[in-house]
Amino acid sequence: MALFSILIIPFGEVAKGRSRTQFIGLYNQSDDTLKAIFSNVPEYLHIGMVPEIVLPGDLATITVTYHSENNKDWGFSSGYFTMETFPVSGYSYNPVAGIGNIEVTAILLENFNNLSQKERANAPVAKLSTQKIDFNKIKKEEKRITKNFTITNTGKSKLYIRKIYSHDKNIEIKCNKSEIKPNKTAKVEISVYPKEQNKLLNSTVDVITNDPNNPQQTVRLVGQIIK
Repeated sequence: MALFSILIIPFGEVAKGRSRTQFIGLYNQSDDTLKAIFSNVPEYLHIGMVPEIVLPGDLATITVTYHSENNKDWGFSSGYFTMETFPVSGYSYNPVAGIGNIEVTAILLENFNNLSQKERANAPVAKLSTQKIDFNKIKKEEKRITKNFTITNTGKSKLYIRKIYSHDKNIEIKCNKSEIKPNKTAKVEISVYPKEQNKLLNSTVDVITNDPNNPQQTVRLVGQIIK
């Protein structure tokens, strides 16, 4: 059996156009000499393993490189690849050969490293109308409860809303603009579905923009679900 040292690889914040590399340890605790194959690999990942053949009782290192320019997503992004180990003598249908999915996560943000001082002075500025929305007491039988907040561009160039999302699958988000000119505002509509929520609403909405000073901002959602 091959043992993975980790089943999730968090790359943290990665600026678009940059690459980051992480490593996974693999230990062959079986009596067979093992090889590995990788499948379902997203186009933004490059995977290699050294050594390619792992003797019984030996260690190997899997190198995973994240090429952010090949991922069109923004903000928190999650994917996975599948790794299967098998004896060099051939495939094994014995589950001890080892197969599993390894999750890969990253937070993809705009790359501002090459901005000049003048470009920063003329950059867009994303100003959120609030950092917290209190839904107060929400009746369980309500079909949907909606509240709004706004994003105003107080900067000097166009603001691009790259992504607005929540990790809570029961939160629905709509924004009436993807681009905001200077001194203009976009409205963001947040809908909560009480029947799908627990007793307490405690979620967040993340806003990803091309504001170099605040590329990622968070709005907290709170409330109490009552009968």
